[in-house]
Amino acid sequence: MEGNRKEIFYRLTSSGDHIYQAMAQQIRDAERQCRELIESYSAEEQVLQANFLTKIEEIIP
Repeated sequence: MEGNRKEIFYRLTSSGDHIYQAMAQQIRDAERQCRELIESYSAEEQVLQANFLTKIEEIIP
């Protein structure tokens, strides 16, 4: 944009857009599968897992 030297705009080629759409779908699928997996555990199991992951985060920042 004229006068704006802070922003750079990119446009994907049709091949790049195809790859982007495929990757976006893979990410949506993985998120859905993770959500379904988490929801398959009881509330108590989810709390245990959350506590475990919190402690791991403290060890590996």
